Amino acid sequence: MHLVESGVRGSKLQLRQMVLARGIIETGYSTVFIPESFVTGLSVKNFELSGASARKSLYNKTVSTYKPGYLTRQMVYCMQHISITEDDCGSQMYLPYYVDEKNFKAFYGKYYLDENKQLQVITEPEKFIGKIIHVRTPLFCKAKVGVCRKCIGEFYYPFKEVGIIAAQTLGERATQLTLRVFHTGSAISLQQELQELQKYSDYLIVDRNTIINKKQCSIVLETGTILTKKDRSLLKDTLVQLQFEDTTINITLPMNTRILTQTFNNIPENTPLFQIMPTTITNAIELLEKFLSKKIEINSLSELQQYIQIVANLFNYEDVFPQWMIELLSFALLTDVYGKPISVTKDLKLPLIKQPIKTIPHLLGLGLLFETPRKAIQTQILYGISVDSPLKELLYL
Repeated sequence: MHLVESGVRGSKLQLRQMVLARGIIETGYSTVFIPESFVTGLSVKNFELSGASARKSLYNKTVSTYKPGYLTRQMVYCMQHISITEDDCGSQMYLPYYVDEKNFKAFYGKYYLDENKQLQVITEPEKFIGKIIHVRTPLFCKAKVGVCRKCIGEFYYPFKEVGIIAAQTLGERATQLTLRVFHTGSAISLQQELQELQKYSDYLIVDRNTIINKKQCSIVLETGTILTKKDRSLLKDTLVQLQFEDTTINITLPMNTRILTQTFNNIPENTPLFQIMPTTITNAIELLEKFLSKKIEINSLSELQQYIQIVANLFNYEDVFPQWMIELLSFALLTDVYGKPISVTKDLKLPLIKQPIKTIPHLLGLGLLFETPRKAIQTQILYGISVDSPLKELLYL
């Protein structure tokens, strides 16, 4: 008890499980209630059920340890050739961003176009909350080699190798995402997400991990919300507004929550609205890897903005990364329709192709450094990459 009250270890919920009852257990397939406590002891069956999520968490942590290290290595090989080579390339192209209370810190140090059409550096980004700003970006940099300082921004980094810095910084975040393993064994984490909805029992029903409306309502998602096409899942923690006839309810849904309703206006009563997935929120690195490994065609400026926003959503959890790092990674993964990296050719003409992150080192001619010769040739054959190499005939499988 002294340990819990002092805050050294444990919580009141864990103390309750020890003394009163183990409680509701999320096994992954169903939910069961265990009335026994750790003081009185558990039966063999309940002990097996109680340890279901502990085994799953241990497995996830063990198997996923190598993933962020390999992902960091991939990003380093994709971005190591990008460095600051000049002060100002003179680009007149700008990328518009909407600044809100969640992302304003990301724009610190960026150059933007003010009301007088003058290039200024952002030193107080909180002043731009609720506004649209047009900023210089590496995507539109005209430097013949690398990027210029104005397209990156003014920062305290004394180094010019911005590609390496961005890759290592983003790789550290991937490590944190891997360690973001929730203990869902007693369904505590899921219930904490939903317990604030209990006060709205006249308007909402919480059935396990599904939220259902009791009355007709409309849904308003926060600006910039992006859903996956396959299962309509949220790519970040999202503020959602439920508008009923006599009240409005604001709730925050965790990343990977599924949107079950097909329409957002005048939703009939007793309609399943959202489903929080207890198994998918355990490891965000899988979602990040899945997106970076996809091949996507970009046909317009709006699709380019959406692509950058998705990359930002996947990395920005709790803390916000500098926007130039997100832009630099997005820039490094783009090629033209012929497979030539934009970071080298600087030919930013639509349509563009966002390549799988594994193929970029090969397209840069670094395949034999990035992987063993056998794996490098297998990758080039699998993705149809044509790279002239005197070793290719000798090592052809």
